[in-house]
Amino acid sequence: MKKAIKYLFVTLLSLVGICCLAVGMFFLCIPLARTDKGVCNYVLRKIPIGTRMEAVVVIAEKESWEIREMHNERGLRINDSSGNVSVASKDEMLNGVENNRVRIVGEKAMVIKLGEFYAPFHTAVFAYLAFDENCELVEVSIRRDIDAF
Repeated sequence: MKKAIKYLFVTLLSLVGICCLAVGMFFLCIPLARTDKGVCNYVLRKIPIGTRMEAVVVIAEKESWEIREMHNERGLRINDSSGNVSVASKDEMLNGVENNRVRIVGEKAMVIKLGEFYAPFHTAVFAYLAFDENCELVEVSIRRDIDAF
C-alpha cells in the first residue's frame, strides 16, 4: 500500500513538474507572453528610444508587425495608476487632461500590433509609441486585449 501511494505521489509530482516546465518554455519562447515590462524591453531592443518615426515603419515591416494607427498631431494618453494607454484626443492635446494621474506624452503617436497568441485565451499585444516634435521615439507602452469568451 505504501508503495502504491509513493508511486502515485511521484507520478503526480512529475506531471506538475512537466507542466511547470512547459509553461516556462512557453514564456521563454514567445516574447509576447512575457509581462508588459518584458514585452516593452523586447520592443525597445528592436526600436531604441530616439529612433525616428520613418525608421520605426521600416523595423515594423521587417518584424512583420502591423501598424494599426499613425497620428501626426496627437500623442499618447497614459494612465500610470491603471496602466491604460490610448491615443490622446485633439482636445486633450490642446487643453491637457483634468485627471492628474493621466499624462500626455509626445506630439505624435503610432500603434503597432505586435502579434497574438492563445494562452489559454486569445490575446492580442499592442505597442503604443510616442514621438516628440522631431519624430523621435520618446516612450513605449504596452497594451493587451484579451478575449476570454
